[in-house]
Amino acid sequence: MVVCKNVYYLSDSRCVSILARRYILRRSAQTFIKVKGRKMSEEQKPKQGKPWTTVGIFDSYETAANQISHLIAVAPTYNYKIKRCGPMGTQFVIKSRIDPRLAEAERKLSEKREAAASKKSNKKSKK
Repeated sequence: MVVCKNVYYLSDSRCVSILARRYILRRSAQTFIKVKGRKMSEEQKPKQGKPWTTVGIFDSYETAANQISHLIAVAPTYNYKIKRCGPMGTQFVIKSRIDPRLAEAERKLSEKREAAASKKSNKKSKK
């Protein structure tokens, strides 16, 4: 890889991914990558997912982990994570967001249940 005035000449796709992770996000918008004759500007940012919402703040990691296991049992279509927060990182916060793949599977399953229940009720009403 040769660096000349914010232009990077790369030989393979692996170098592109390494460079993207390390340098592109830190450079100004004027930085360009030249890959096999093409130019790609830094303005193309990765697509962000849904934002995380705070569920609760706990004083110990064990209580937060117990709460997550309870939340997973109640609402399995969400993703959960524990992060440090508070002064000097003494508290733990639980954050959640809906997982689109699990939500879609749950929606399809509920539609199938409703269709099966309506077929069952139609059979009973005909008798």
